[in-house]
Amino acid sequence: AMSESELEKFLTVLEKWWNFNRGKREHARKDLSVYALFMVGNYFFRDYITNISAGGLFLETKTPATVDEKVTIAFTLSNNEDPIEVEGKIVRVKPNGFGVKFDEPLAIEKEINIETNNRKKNSIEEVHFRTSEIIFRMLEKEMRKPLTGLEKWQQSMLVDKREHSRKHTSIYAFFKTNGLSFKDFIKNLSAGGLFIETGIPLSVSKELSMSFPHPDSGTPIKVAGKIVRIDSKGIGVKFDQPQSDI
Repeated sequence: AMSESELEKFLTVLEKWWNFNRGKREHARKDLSVYALFMVGNYFFRDYITNISAGGLFLETKTPATVDEKVTIAFTLSNNEDPIEVEGKIVRVKPNGFGVKFDEPLAIEKEINIETNNRKKNSIEEVHFRTSEIIFRMLEKEMRKPLTGLEKWQQSMLVDKREHSRKHTSIYAFFKTNGLSFKDFIKNLSAGGLFIETGIPLSVSKELSMSFPHPDSGTPIKVAGKIVRIDSKGIGVKFDQPQSDI
């Protein structure tokens, strides 16, 4: 599991990647809900614009559409404005709608109150929401690229940068942290750390003392460490000092 600061950094990288792959997103975007009339082929439809920029928009609709298909859209951004009519091309299609790139950018930054500078720090809830939103909008093949990058980045953050070779084990061990004692299995082990398969609720950065037999000689080992990651199967621990005899 990522810490709050790590998740914020990941969102920043993900947004830059997403923006680049959406036509470089030179225009800032605004989430909204605006009723629009649009024409695809020779047919008219009505549905909602859910985000917009000077360069394009996303229409939430069940209307059948294909990439590169031309579309004409009419909408207003307030009750006092004349309708805006714009032509564009469908650049992506999702189950909940399609994205459109305008043939010519619109001068609408002021009208939709887009703030392009001084981005405030997101709350952790906003980070989770924005990250999930971007991933939901990705095509399957697009998901694979950031996933590969994320896995490599996460590996670089793991226990001990993996300078120590790891071995798979199944060693029953004793653990203690802040007055809580429990027994569970060590599933992999290195001179720099280990992974404990456990369902005990613990948190990253918590100190842990461990006692277990050496995987080869059976000699008792007592070592202290810190939890550096948590996943659905258990916890990863980095030893305070490397254990050269493991």
